[in-house]
Order: sequence, then structure tokens, then C-alpha cells
Amino acid sequence: MVGTAAGMNCPSTPAWGPAAGMQITTMATASCGNVADEIKARVNAQSNGLWHDPHNNGKYTLENYGGTLSTSRVTGDGKYTDKQIFTLTPTPDGKSCKIEACSRSQVTSIFDKGTNYCDLKMLYCGKNDGCKPVKNDFPVATEKTEKFSSASVDLTACLVKSDVVTVALTHKPKTLLEIGAMKERRAKHAERFAATLQDEGLPSVSLTDVQDSEYFGEVAIGSPPQKFQVIYDTASSNLWIPSKACTNCKTKSPRYDSGKSSNYVKNGKSFARQYGNGSCTGFLSQDDIIVGGQTITGFTFGEVTTEAADVLGQAPFDGVIGMGPAAAADNKAPMPMQMLVDQKKIVHNIFAYYLASGGKAGSTLTLGGTDSSFYTGDFTYTPIITYGWAKQIRMWMISASDIKIGDTSTKACGWLLGCQSVVDTGTSVIAGPIAAMNKIIAQIGNVTEDCSNVNSLPTVTFNFGGHDFPLEPEFYVLRVKDPASGKDQCKLGMQGMNAPFWVLGAPFLRKYYTVWDAEQKRIGFALAKAPAEGVLVV
Repeated sequence: MVGTAAGMNCPSTPAWGPAAGMQITTMATASCGNVADEIKARVNAQSNGLWHDPHNNGKYTLENYGGTLSTSRVTGDGKYTDKQIFTLTPTPDGKSCKIEACSRSQVTSIFDKGTNYCDLKMLYCGKNDGCKPVKNDFPVATEKTEKFSSASVDLTACLVKSDVVTVALTHKPKTLLEIGAMKERRAKHAERFAATLQDEGLPSVSLTDVQDSEYFGEVAIGSPPQKFQVIYDTASSNLWIPSKACTNCKTKSPRYDSGKSSNYVKNGKSFARQYGNGSCTGFLSQDDIIVGGQTITGFTFGEVTTEAADVLGQAPFDGVIGMGPAAAADNKAPMPMQMLVDQKKIVHNIFAYYLASGGKAGSTLTLGGTDSSFYTGDFTYTPIITYGWAKQIRMWMISASDIKIGDTSTKACGWLLGCQSVVDTGTSVIAGPIAAMNKIIAQIGNVTEDCSNVNSLPTVTFNFGGHDFPLEPEFYVLRVKDPASGKDQCKLGMQGMNAPFWVLGAPFLRKYYTVWDAEQKRIGFALAKAPAEGVLVV
């Protein structure tokens, strides 16, 4: 190959002409088998989100170019393919492994001359390098590098993006009185929402009733940052918070003051979002926001100047940040997830929720991927649907093929569309069309208020993508403390609503750690576990 350094075992690329290349020679304190297994594990783990290329989000594939093993890597923008060969030679005692690796670019990039070094290094670097091993972590000795055609060595440039970002969430369960009031409010709200579906455009009323939400976390806006508690809501797609100019917002809630931020940029376009019996209205502004410790510059959000009297009430949060699909955003406002990716704060437009029960600490939103400390086993994915009602309401929706009580099908799901279901963290129950849900409730039977028959109630099973997800009564029955007696009181966490689809709310999501994957247009479920104790949520 023209232009190679002496002794390089590089992929043959004569058709590509002179392009950058890099060979690395180093010694790993591990067997060659472990080194090879780790390289293969990283390549294979791209498909389930357990590993990604930290350098511009390239995609590796195992190949057969020669050496002990070989790979190709499509660059993050999808334009070019680089090739890599790894030759692994064990030491006589088999405890260490000499790594001779070479990468060759399809073209030489004047913007990223370190691509070849990163191509190789990302497949075997360890925790000491700031990398994330999948199977085997091992140290490597000082490297010897040989380069040609302007290749460069810069490990820090390879690791330009964070793995994941976490947001701590607070859970404030409803009281028994609040559960009853919310049931009535939810039914009325669903009627208003359903009425707007008669139009061809987006619904004018939000599916989410913010008073139904129980999980919230922090967002900061401006420089210096002004902090707010907001619902990270999967059923809406905008960020809004109370403005300093708000005329009727909660007296104790913080107000955004643009005059105190050095990075504020005026927008001024009107903003409105319908909730409950009224709407939140105001105007758009632009400023830096901080989510999970990561700063998003130039973010457009709503400053609310008039708040519907029944929107937040005495809720312990100040506003909403939307985690829904971008297509549902008002005024085409940017989505926080996409901006985190665009500004290289995370790699993937993927987020996941762990929802703790009973007000316990530990509820966490993970941005950029999943966190293995919150689940056990593998994810089962179901594609996001874009037909039927999903086409109109533009929310995270999947289709169940069946809902069973015990082992018996309820036949609630149609053969063509199934049970179209919104997966929503902001709804505190499981809801569905009135007729179908009332049949399910009748088959479950009465839930005694003193919780005495909870253990004898049947399991309700949802089938997504041919996989059963059983939900036991300890999840679909809401259990709260009576403040007077201190005793548990129980209510069924299911409700019929006047809408043509289902809502898979917090009772289901507390059992199953859930990931929303915008890149591959799918939602995945895995059995949740409490991270501190490593206890399965079963």
C-alpha cells in the first residue's frame, strides 16, 4: 500500500488513493483471548445500546480483512468507511498480549486527522482512559504509533462526548383524597382531549394533565443559573416555566428573570399550551439551560405569563420540559434531547426512566442511553407506530397485541391495530377506552380499601411484540397511607377514559425499566431493579 510505514499490517485500500493511516503497537495485561473478546463485545453491543463509539458515533462491523480480527467503521455522518486490522500475539506465558493494530481512512479529513487513532483505540481502551468496557477491562502499556498522510494521535479528541447524563427525580405520591379527585379530573380531561381529535391537525389540548404527574426533577435556565422543578414529561414536547411577568402563578414558585441572565436572547413569539379548563400562555425566549449538569446553549422555551387556575394548584413543581417526539412541539421549538446530541453533550437520542415506588428515593432519568444498575436481563423492543391514532396525536405510541387476565385473553385488542398505547410517565394510572377497560376491571374484581385482598387479585399481562409483560397487583393497585390511622389504603390504578387508545402509565413503568429510542424509533422494556440494593422489582 502506497505511503505506509515499514512493517504496517494495514487494510489494503489501493482504490481509495493516499489517505490517512495509523498503526498502534502496545502490550495489554490480558490474554489475547480476552482482548479479542472485548473488541468483539463492543462491536456487538452497539445493537442493544450497551456500547457506542465515543468518537463521533461511528458504527463498527466485524469483517474478514486479515489479522487476528478486523473491523470496518462507518463515520458518524455516514459518508465514509474506514478499515481496521488487529493482530494479537500472546507472550510466552499467555498472560499478556501484544496488540498491533492498523486503521486506514477512505479519505483524509482536514477536520479530524485523529480518526484513525480513534478507530483503533475505541475498541480496546479501558476505564483508566475514560472508556467504557463491555466485557473485559485491562491496562495497556505505552503505545508506539506510526502514522502516514497527516494522521494524528489525540485520545482526548476521541472522547468528545459523554456516555450518559442522569437527572435525579423526586417522587411525590398522591394521597387517597387526591387519587379520587384525579380520577374525576382525568375523565373530564380525556373527554376534552378526545373532542379535539375530530380535527385533522394536532390536538389542541395536551394529553398530559400536569396534576396527574408524580415525578419531577431540576432544570436550570440562564447565566447565572435560575433553578426550577419541572416534570420531565414524555407526552409533551416543550419547555415552559413561570415568567417574572406572570400575573397569577403560584406565589411560592420561582420566576424566570431574563434581566438576570447574561445569555438571554429575546424571541417574543407567543406561546400557549392548553391544560385542564384553561391554558398557559406567554411568549418564547432563548437562553442557556442546564439538564443533568450539561449546558445546552441557545435553547428556546416558553415564559408563562398567565397560568390556568387549575393547572398546577399546589403541585410541588414549577413547569414542564417535554420529552415527547419533536413533531409534537409547539412553534417548532427545539427538543432538549436533540440539542444535547447536536452540541455533543451525549451521543445518542435515547433516554430511559427508572421510577421508584411509594415515594422512595432513587427515581432517575438517564439521557443518552441506559443505566445497567436499574435493570436486569435484556431489553425487549417494540417499534414506535406512526399509523392510526399515532399519526394524529404524535406521541410515543406502541401497539399491544393482547391484554390478558391470568391466562385468558380479554380480546380488548383489535386484530389490525391492536391496543394502541401511549407510553407516558406523566400518567399515574393505566388507562384505556371505557368499554374495554370496564371489562378488564370487572374481571380483576373489587379492590378492598383496606388492601386485604390485594394478594389474591389476578396478574394482568400485556403483550408487546410477541413478548408477555406480566403486571402483578402490587403494581396496578395504588397503595397509600391513611394520614389519620397510618394504615395502608388501596385503590385500583386503572381507569376507563373517553379516548380511542390506551395509556401505559406509572404502574407499568415502575415494574419495567423503560427506554425511548428516537434513533431506531422503538421503545424497550427490561425488568427494573432498585440500584442500591440490586433487588429486582418483582
